[in-house]
Amino acid sequence: MAGSRLFGLLSGSMRVEDLLRWTFAVACAAMAAGALMPSRTTLLVAFSIFEVCCGIYFPGQGTLRSRYIPEEVRSSVSNLSRLGLNITVVLVLSNVRTLSQQSVFMLSAVLLAVAALAQYRLEAICQEHGPKAGDASDGGSKASKSGKANAPAQSTEMASAPKDPSAVDVASAAAERSTQ
Repeated sequence: MAGSRLFGLLSGSMRVEDLLRWTFAVACAAMAAGALMPSRTTLLVAFSIFEVCCGIYFPGQGTLRSRYIPEEVRSSVSNLSRLGLNITVVLVLSNVRTLSQQSVFMLSAVLLAVAALAQYRLEAICQEHGPKAGDASDGGSKASKSGKANAPAQSTEMASAPKDPSAVDVASAAAERSTQ
């Protein structure tokens, strides 16, 4: 609840892409702190920080999904992206007895660092291709007076999607699968 409120406040002053990059970095630091200093107090503080980051992440993810994935393929692409998550969960849970608590925290920190780097790459792609139609003049979404981020205008054409070839390939492949 605090994280989603914080998202509403912060998304009015910075781009969602930047906000999520910093959110991943803070979550990574919290998990690394839990791995490196496993006292009860440190774990409680790290877990609380991580939960606030989760509260920021979910509305941010929804905003970016609506901004970059066309409506007609959104569910297919979202389900494809969950494949990596599910594989990771199965691998960790199948080895839970052999992994120490510190190893689990460190693995989480590493994966969050990878997420921050991926978010950085998304930001680089966005800057390379400039702001899209529907974005605010500074390239970010502005919050309304109710504290919720305004979604950019959506187009059902691929022109509203990023011009990164890998993103277009994923969206095109998902569109082809959904029509079959």
